[in-house]
Amino acid sequence: MSVPLSADPQHHRLVITATEQPGNYRVQSGGREAGFDRPLSVNLAPEQTQLERLDKKSLPKFSPPIKSASHKPNSKSTATSAWAA
Repeated sequence: MSVPLSADPQHHRLVITATEQPGNYRVQSGGREAGFDRPLSVNLAPEQTQLERLDKKSLPKFSPPIKSASHKPNSKSTATSAWAA
């Protein structure tokens, strides 16, 4: 995707507002020899990445209860542990 940009020569900056998703982009101008070619990363807004520990009472709101499965060894199993010596 290419988006034309206008430079602000007085402040030596580009203002890029055409990104719709976070990710890595490239800003290129002027060709390979004397041009400008720089990477640009767009991050999520800070409120979208705010991580907080949940208390145990609010956890069921976000996830169904986890039932533990009982493990019964199968004598026919051929799998071996990667940690076995």
